[in-house]
Amino acid sequence: MDNLKLKISTKILDFVEGLPRFRKGTISSLQDIRERQKKWASEEFTKRNAAKDSSVALNQVTLILTFEHEEFSSVIRGLKLYFSKNENIQKFITSLKESVDNLHASSWHNLVYIAREQGVYLPHVAVDESLPLYVKNVLLSFHRILPSVACIIFEFQLDDSISEELCKLQDKVYLGPVEFKKLWPLNRLHHGYSMGTGNACAIRAINDKKDFIRAEIEAWIKKASTGNLKK
Repeated sequence: MDNLKLKISTKILDFVEGLPRFRKGTISSLQDIRERQKKWASEEFTKRNAAKDSSVALNQVTLILTFEHEEFSSVIRGLKLYFSKNENIQKFITSLKESVDNLHASSWHNLVYIAREQGVYLPHVAVDESLPLYVKNVLLSFHRILPSVACIIFEFQLDDSISEELCKLQDKVYLGPVEFKKLWPLNRLHHGYSMGTGNACAIRAINDKKDFIRAEIEAWIKKASTGNLKK
């Protein structure tokens, strides 16, 4: 209900903004609210601007999958299936099998680079055309933390398009949301309302984009782990 009330409130303010400027009455008060929204949004945008000659970029997303001794066999099967033709991975799988029950096992291995197309990469590269478009490559590593606990680490290197999109979201002017307490009667709308900040809207837009990137990466990993990808 609150979300619906917010949408209706926004529509009302959008409507009165397009009318000629009133000097008295309910419409004038509503136009005052919209003007206040825009004034605060402009001030917040000015404060939010990055310092001169500075920039922020999102270059990497790291995802860590942790598993216990009972799940080692599932991890081995997944690696064996996905990297069926990679000799380096197969050697690692053999050594992992031999040390599964070792009470003193502890190790770190860089396993492989995964890229969308063949190019000039480090040794042991695997090609996977189904990688998300904004991912340049993935470094896959294995860390045996304890004899009974290990993790696979995915380091996704992102291209510049992601940072450019996030900068565009940062550089937009966001009106703080206004929600009227009561939508009826119409002539008393402006007597009770709440107003949020444009900065909160900017943060939410940026976080939504990052969550979208993370969800796509997790979906790719899930698909890869079930063996549905082309070899």
